[in-house]
Amino acid sequence: MTVHLWKVLVLIPALGFSMPTPPSDTITITPPPSAPLPASYSIVMPSVCYQGIEGSCVAFAVTYTMAAEQFYKTGAITYSDALNVFSPEYVFNQVRSADSVGSSVVPSLELLKSQGVCTWQSMPYSASNGCSLMPTAGQTAEAANYKISSYSKIIKSDIVAIKTMIASNHPVIASFTIDDGFYKATPGFIWNSLTGNSGSHTMAICGYDDAKHAYKAINSWGAAWGDAGYIWIDYDFFPVAASYYTYVMKL
Repeated sequence: MTVHLWKVLVLIPALGFSMPTPPSDTITITPPPSAPLPASYSIVMPSVCYQGIEGSCVAFAVTYTMAAEQFYKTGAITYSDALNVFSPEYVFNQVRSADSVGSSVVPSLELLKSQGVCTWQSMPYSASNGCSLMPTAGQTAEAANYKISSYSKIIKSDIVAIKTMIASNHPVIASFTIDDGFYKATPGFIWNSLTGNSGSHTMAICGYDDAKHAYKAINSWGAAWGDAGYIWIDYDFFPVAASYYTYVMKL
């Protein structure tokens, strides 16, 4: 299935941790998919990782997505730590906020456009180096081989657009307000309500299942959390918890 650009955005605000108000002059164009969407679909993703104490969820979501894009582009059979898994360290340490608490999606995607990202093997992730490690000349040179050409926005309520991207092997990056139920997610749990607000978090949406009426997201809290490191998010609840825009990248 070939999917082309769906959104024409006249005004493009930056996305941070907040839930921005949609601009009044945003134009949304969503043509129907060229073929019926399957009832369920799951993108093959790299192994679930653990971000530790650093607020690096954006970097993980972006590099998970980059790994999937590269995986499908190369036609690989299995993920290779050298070729198909990329370094959240490279991204996070360069775009993190001044207080090291976290980062935002747009600056991370802009980094992948301008610099690219090196492999995990070249710059392994560590949650204990204080976010201070900057890339070497060699790591920056390697990153230049793995750039994205562009990224696009999808409005969070556009189920057809999100599912079409997933069914075309393009993960969708989304930021959320999370709650106690999210923290305590277990196998079989479908996130469908907010019980108090406890923070912001970013993940890559990598599947969906109409029988569950939910999207599948890969998290960066290790495989012991949620459903082997993943969580299901109800279709109708997704726009409640997610920021107004979600993001997809193109190599």
